[in-house]
Amino acid sequence: FGRIMSKDQELAKKLLKGKEVFKGKYVERYKVSTGSLQLDIATEGGIGAGIHRLCGENEGGKTAESLVILDNFLKSKGTKPRKGIFINAEFRLSKQKRSSVSFDFVDQSKITEWNEGSCLILDTNSYETSASLTDAMVNEQDFQYCIVIDSLDALIPDGDVNKSFSDSHKVAGGAVIASTLSKRISIPTRKFGHMVIFISQVRSKIHQGMGHAPAEQINSTGGNALLHASDYILEFKAKRNQGNLLKEADGMVNLLKNKKFGHMAFAKICKSENESTGYTVEYPIKYVKNVGRIWVEKEVFDLMKITGVFEGTTWLSLPEDMDDPIYDFAKKMNVKLEKPIKLQGEKAWVAHLEENPELTEMFYSYLANLLV
Repeated sequence: FGRIMSKDQELAKKLLKGKEVFKGKYVERYKVSTGSLQLDIATEGGIGAGIHRLCGENEGGKTAESLVILDNFLKSKGTKPRKGIFINAEFRLSKQKRSSVSFDFVDQSKITEWNEGSCLILDTNSYETSASLTDAMVNEQDFQYCIVIDSLDALIPDGDVNKSFSDSHKVAGGAVIASTLSKRISIPTRKFGHMVIFISQVRSKIHQGMGHAPAEQINSTGGNALLHASDYILEFKAKRNQGNLLKEADGMVNLLKNKKFGHMAFAKICKSENESTGYTVEYPIKYVKNVGRIWVEKEVFDLMKITGVFEGTTWLSLPEDMDDPIYDFAKKMNVKLEKPIKLQGEKAWVAHLEENPELTEMFYSYLANLLV
């Protein structure tokens, strides 16, 4: 016997018949590491499927962070094969930046080589091309995609390309197209397990008149539509002199005598899924072959010290008690810690972690599990 429907059930079924959209199964929720231990802790393990916005001042680390997320997305296994798309609207993705990731970039002229675990790089600043590709890919259910648009500021509507500078151009074109795109991709992006990362600069309000205040950062390209549509919004602050990492920490920056070997990155969480909105996360960047990368080893050391993992003051060692939880955790990750490691000071420990990436990964996971 069939189940008898109530009147409201019959009415809803009648109204919705033939109007189903985004058909398909929901993909299990997942988390992708941001690459920074402290940012992972703040986001409770990283960010997941959905729309994310990285905005901020120039040289704040937006593109670098997007590449780290993309790299971790492709390395981690999903319920379906994973691919990346990088829309290189600014045409500034250098060889050095490409070399900082573990995946292969595939030029659009060699699209047949775009396979699982690789990233298609699309050199275009067309709004329509970028939006159409993004819209089409997030409705795809055979793969999971991480799409990075770098940046919204560089995109231009096709209708404005051939206009002379004396002709009128579309006002708020970026906000209009971002609004339409975010509405179209919002459901399928989350439902089918994709990630879309929009990169944009911040804009400033210039005060006028006598004794006017300094320029005030108020908005980013994409308008309020992306503000509402985004799951996470991270605002990156520009590099500051006080955030430089120097060989002689107390000295002044000097190209010959006291060069920078890194800097501190500052990411403010402006929107989140876990009530971490308003926090600013600070993490170290180290320069390797003229490319900045998140200095995970330094992060791990600092948090091991803060959380009391170490014993001692000058000579720092792991717990003498072999029944300490850290040794059980190491066994679960197939890392051998047969006896407590004892080293003198920060430099020795950070160097040891850099030389032993499996240890860094184990301590990273241990601290993330401890603090998330």
